[in-house]
Amino acid sequence: MSVLTTTGLTKDYGRIRAVNKLDLDIPAGTVFGLLGPNGSGKTTTLGMVLGAIRPTEGDFHWFDGQTGSKARKRVGAILEYPVFYPHLSGAQNLKIAASIKQSGADRIEEVLDFVGLGKRGKDPFKAYSLGMKQRLAIASALVGDPEVLILDEPTNGLDPEGIHDIRDLITQIAESGKSIVLASHLLDEVQRVCKDYAVLKRGTCIHKGNVKEDLSGNGGWEISSSDLEKLAVSAREINFITEVEKQEDSLLIQVGDDVDGQTINRAFIDKQIVLGQISERRNTLEEKFLELLKSNQ
Repeated sequence: MSVLTTTGLTKDYGRIRAVNKLDLDIPAGTVFGLLGPNGSGKTTTLGMVLGAIRPTEGDFHWFDGQTGSKARKRVGAILEYPVFYPHLSGAQNLKIAASIKQSGADRIEEVLDFVGLGKRGKDPFKAYSLGMKQRLAIASALVGDPEVLILDEPTNGLDPEGIHDIRDLITQIAESGKSIVLASHLLDEVQRVCKDYAVLKRGTCIHKGNVKEDLSGNGGWEISSSDLEKLAVSAREINFITEVEKQEDSLLIQVGDDVDGQTINRAFIDKQIVLGQISERRNTLEEKFLELLKSNQ
């Protein structure tokens, strides 16, 4: 089952095309990352599927073909900066949010506890730290017990501890059975919490993939010794080394998936070479992302 499908979704602002014929099919039960630099069309896309922005072309539907207010009641969302009343408490702000959504008033204490604000629910919003404000925003999106949660840059502006806490919270929400669509320009964020993802560049989708599959395998092994030229010659003579690339002070070698560091080290010892460094380089979403941007200039 898909929770969201878009077909040729397009948005023009005069001569500027913010989103260009976007086709997405987001499965239920996943954390889906919408990845791209600032200005790539992520927020505009979310605005359209939430009914806040009218598409120029194309269409979309939620769940089993639903659109409009009936579908949106099943979706909780945070777009850009959430607005709360500063002099009201967190619980009072959630009560207003529940009233607007016509549901969820009986879940306020439960939701506050879930996001880690159970002991601060009676404190005024203006006394909250940035991380607490973001937690309250997530609580506001959860108060109606939605099936899908839309998060637009949920860790924007937070310090490292706040980023870690929000990521943990997103993981807990996903484990509770909800589907999540997460828009972010932070590669590490998408790599850590998302299962599937799409990359936008200037409004166009340039890649769709599964995080685990796209980052499968390894990024090679970095090795060095006192004589780099001799090391390179020897590396090319070892049958399980498939590729040798010179770095500034080291070599990057590619080997089979079943070759470990001990095997590599032993092969060079047999050639009377002592490695000064041997470290595995794992594939990262950053490398994949830069490769995609470079190939889609």
